[in-house]
Amino acid sequence: MDTRRSLRTPGHTARLMHNRLHMAPTVAPRLAMMMMLSLCAGCLLPPEAELTLADLGYPPEYDIRSVSPPGSRLDVNPLECTSFTVDVGTIWDKDAEDLLLRWVANNSRPNTQQLQPIVRASVNNGLSTSAFVRVDPRSHFFNEYTLATSPDRPTAVGMLSLFITDAPAWQIEQFDNAERKALDLSRIAAEELPEGELSPYSVVEVRWSVVLSDRLEGCPL
Repeated sequence: MDTRRSLRTPGHTARLMHNRLHMAPTVAPRLAMMMMLSLCAGCLLPPEAELTLADLGYPPEYDIRSVSPPGSRLDVNPLECTSFTVDVGTIWDKDAEDLLLRWVANNSRPNTQQLQPIVRASVNNGLSTSAFVRVDPRSHFFNEYTLATSPDRPTAVGMLSLFITDAPAWQIEQFDNAERKALDLSRIAAEELPEGELSPYSVVEVRWSVVLSDRLEGCPL
């Protein structure tokens, strides 16, 4: 079984987030073309539709076997675990020279936090790269930590994301974590394209649920 994935994979959560999702006028043509290419391989297409997936641009990919801890759920006892590491060991792109890597806690939720500076990694000439982050539950998941350590000690769930893009820049590059507001840090910078031309850039999200409860044991393993 090929365990290299850039889309949703059993046992782990990943999403391909083409920037067409952020640029509504070009969503339908792109998706329609991809459906035609996948469902109508033996059909004769008109000249304007003679495209291949390579023409549309390959998305970033990663090896699910390189994800540590394995799985898409990170169990944390907030009273015992002060920090833990999450690592995606092998990331690449078939047609990009560089990838931008961004670790985010609770994307698009109140208290969105960027966990470390944006990384630009070279993947030219078949190179691969990796991404890792040190997570501090008390700082990076402040709302969930506060709830899970309150007198009633309920279970609280946050969300950790690694966003990977082959685009030149993110839409929001700089912001203040101290503002603790909801931001969508997965969006890439808008492009000015000729009418009818599709962007070659994509965003891939690797996502984990971060579960905080004093009924769990220590840190994620």
